[in-house]
Amino acid sequence: MSKPKVLILCTGNSCRSHMAEAILRAAAGDLFEVFSAGSKPKGAVHPLALQAIEELGISTEGHTSDHLDQYLDAGITTVITVCGNADQVCPTFPGMVNRYHWGFEDPPHAQREGESEIDAFRRIRDEIKLVFEAYANGYREAHKEARSEILNTRSKGNTSISYSPTRLPYPDTMKNKLIAEFIGTYFLYLIIGMCITPPGAAELTPIAVGVGLAALVYSCGHLSKAHFNPATTVTYLCAGTHSAKAFLPFVTVIFLGALAAALTISVLNPTGLAEVTAIEINTTRVIVAELAFTFALMWVILNVAIAKGTVGNGFYGLAIGAIVAAGAYAVGPISFAAFNPAVTLALCINGFIPWHAFALYSIVQIVAAAAAGLIFRSMQITAPNEFPEATQSNT
Repeated sequence: MSKPKVLILCTGNSCRSHMAEAILRAAAGDLFEVFSAGSKPKGAVHPLALQAIEELGISTEGHTSDHLDQYLDAGITTVITVCGNADQVCPTFPGMVNRYHWGFEDPPHAQREGESEIDAFRRIRDEIKLVFEAYANGYREAHKEARSEILNTRSKGNTSISYSPTRLPYPDTMKNKLIAEFIGTYFLYLIIGMCITPPGAAELTPIAVGVGLAALVYSCGHLSKAHFNPATTVTYLCAGTHSAKAFLPFVTVIFLGALAAALTISVLNPTGLAEVTAIEINTTRVIVAELAFTFALMWVILNVAIAKGTVGNGFYGLAIGAIVAAGAYAVGPISFAAFNPAVTLALCINGFIPWHAFALYSIVQIVAAAAAGLIFRSMQITAPNEFPEATQSNT
């Protein structure tokens, strides 16, 4: 049975694509046939790229700088582009293939102050290694699960299903993401609402909300990145890591989760809700409070969830919960520390915020989220492996 063929593309086919080719072949050569090429090949592989590869104990024998045209009829099933996200135009490859874009800096032009040329190559090599080994490990697990599932099905007498390593039956990931977003948002506002509804948790409310949010982020982050907030979806969209196609489903489910939680509170504590009086709105103070702390929340989320420098960290949930708790202590008396259009909607439903203020809150929160996402994107510090979902295509 033939293995799926993966082609890694960049412009010159002299550095990044060769490091990625060597690393992916070493990690999953039993699963893939791996090649690399360029739209304007330089004719030779950079010697420091070869050195960086060999330092991993990987052979560089057979590495040549090739044009992508020679692979047009080679039966390529997956194409991965690795050129930079902003500084270069990536080559395109025609046909019905799986496409991914994981952008990396060009090593010969990535040298930082005080960094030697070879160290720049090593740094980019290590970034490539992190991403491509994760890709190989994920594919390998899916490969095993698919084969096991099909063999189990056949053992029960169904011989109509066949196995192909080039077409694995992956789960409905969008469905799983939306389920996670609904559950996470539901419990986030349920915690908030029950804590602030009389008799409530009083001064302990921000701690309860922060701890609860951290737990929910850890439980759902691996599925959907734990948005629980339309503003978070906006900030990821503006940062370039969330697809426009997935925007509306995420936002819809998040609002539904908050709505369901608000209705649940009316069942759990109707007596307490009857005592609630809507906060008096000082427009200027609300705008400043919600703008500042929604931006702060988005900034923390971006930097702990998708930044290069924090890849693989174990503190992302704590950081997100902590900034929400801090914001609640800081501006809770001014704006109820909503920082979230879905939470704002639920607070309006339960009578904590007057309905006429809903548009004001939401606009300010979305503006703050968009600003955080665009600034983050302009800094080009996003972890390369965060881009595939936004750029993957099957056309």
